[in-house]
Amino acid sequence: MAFARGGKSVASGSGDRSIRIWNGKPPAKIDVQGAVMALAYSPDGNLLASGTDGNAVQLHDARTHKPLQTIDGHKDTVVSLAFSPDSKTLFSGSLDRTIRQADFEKKAATVLVTRHPGDCAALTLSPDGKVLAVAGTNNTIRRFEAQTGKEMLTAEVPQAGVTSLACSPDGKLIASAGTDTIIRLWDAASSKEIKRWGGSGHADLHLAWSPDGKTLASGGGGDGVRTWDTDGKELRHLDLKERDPVLCLASAPKGDLLAVGYRTGGVRIWDTSKGQWVKQFPYPDGVHALAWFADGKFVAGAGSHKIALWDIALGQKLHDLGKNAPVASLAFSPDGRKLAAGMYDSTIPLYDLADPKEFGREYKVIEGHTSAVYALSFSPNGRVLTSGSYDKTVRVWETVNGLQVNAWSGHLGPVSAVAVAPGARKVVSGSADGTLLVWDMTGMLKDGTLPAVDLQVGALDGLWGDLAADDNPRGNRALWTMAAGGKVSAPYLTKKVFLADPKKIAQYIADLNDNKFAVRERASAALAGYGRWIEGVLKDAAKNPPSDEVRRRVDRLLAALKGSTLDQERLRARRVIEVLEQANTPEAQALLRSLSLEAAEEDLRQTAAGALARLTAK
Repeated sequence: MAFARGGKSVASGSGDRSIRIWNGKPPAKIDVQGAVMALAYSPDGNLLASGTDGNAVQLHDARTHKPLQTIDGHKDTVVSLAFSPDSKTLFSGSLDRTIRQADFEKKAATVLVTRHPGDCAALTLSPDGKVLAVAGTNNTIRRFEAQTGKEMLTAEVPQAGVTSLACSPDGKLIASAGTDTIIRLWDAASSKEIKRWGGSGHADLHLAWSPDGKTLASGGGGDGVRTWDTDGKELRHLDLKERDPVLCLASAPKGDLLAVGYRTGGVRIWDTSKGQWVKQFPYPDGVHALAWFADGKFVAGAGSHKIALWDIALGQKLHDLGKNAPVASLAFSPDGRKLAAGMYDSTIPLYDLADPKEFGREYKVIEGHTSAVYALSFSPNGRVLTSGSYDKTVRVWETVNGLQVNAWSGHLGPVSAVAVAPGARKVVSGSADGTLLVWDMTGMLKDGTLPAVDLQVGALDGLWGDLAADDNPRGNRALWTMAAGGKVSAPYLTKKVFLADPKKIAQYIADLNDNKFAVRERASAALAGYGRWIEGVLKDAAKNPPSDEVRRRVDRLLAALKGSTLDQERLRARRVIEVLEQANTPEAQALLRSLSLEAAEEDLRQTAAGALARLTAK
């Protein structure tokens, strides 16, 4: 709608391809060439301009309503119009990402400035005609010199929506990129920007660090992929002749391979050291999400069809996972035992990759977001998963039970990228609102560090119980409190943590079928001492017992189990392992070493071994 000069009549535009003029009488009708998306009267009252989904601007005589001229130039729907105060110039904004200045004499629109998606849904000029302001669905207002199109920045901060961010492997640097194609490096400790480069175009730029942290890859739009050193020097330009737009990037866990997803469908694997692509995998349409398996042997990719898993060495697809549903993001757990998918329907299904017999089984669906899940990031030990969504929130989930640990609000636009920093104490998120936010995973950080806490024995008993709680926020508070009090909690946990010799347990199960009654009795008594931790082994033994005697003894052992459930014990064990890794005292390392050999289940032994390896690497 638009008021005419004097305010006594108003024009309305509609999807019925007409403009109607209302002034207390039956409305006059003006037929136009498309659905009307924008209207503007000239300040002198002589012209009425309309913008349509026919990509054109049409001018009419404001008094007679006769058509005067059509101004072409835009490549997509015109959504906003603004006349200069002298009525001699008309500015138009379009979904083609440009703002154009109409030349009434040449009947054409020349490009004034190229903008970002959603950045010119509304236009207005200052009373003196010198400043053009634009706004739109990306939650920003920007100002430009009306004659030159030069942006009038209000601060040296990102002026475009964040499309990607990545933490360097050592956790010291954070790289971010936005629709302005500027790459920024930030100091992770101080949150200060230390370098920027690029900015030669407009695209959704995506980033990926090399495993050694010395090289950063970027790609977006049809400009191919570029690699840079940390000083912003371009090392290579990996381009395709067909200029296929890049939709996502992912670096292999080791070596020089880079997976790139393209709009026309398919994934190419580039050797960044040689500057050439070495493998190509087909996919039915655009690949919007990529993730590498922990050992680098497989890569997963997805778009609107099933998640595909490709073998790099064989050069062929191995599995299809999930359903034919749009996928926005993917992430493998660091140990390669889980795959998470962020869906456009707001859910996050988790797939089990540990069991060869049921490889790719969907074992849990995480729910809580209210819109598309654009970003996923596992913690280094895989215990928690962080997600970012179009609903403007960042959420943290416990992967064992799929329940929420934290939900953070603060962004004013969709969250497009998240990363759990090495050390698992901070999460960084990027948004279409042009900001990066740093979140405290522990709830206890002071000046970026976890302060020491003096714990008493009575408090430790309560915290030990909380570690098994399905109330994830409570369990998380207990975890970080015990980590902060590591000097006291590590010796305490050494006495509380359950250890088992897997070979000895297997022998006890076999002894339940021994010919001697005394041997069977000793085996039953020994197995009963393991409590809940033996539940899984007992259930396996009950599936196909070698004799009725074994069946009866296993049934009695299962019936006698009390206290916390096995799932709660598993949850507590994973939290204990993280407490020990975060505490990193000699006692904590010694207990991790014991758990890596004698934890009750193989998965826990591997988790403890991973924690010990990370501490050794430090």
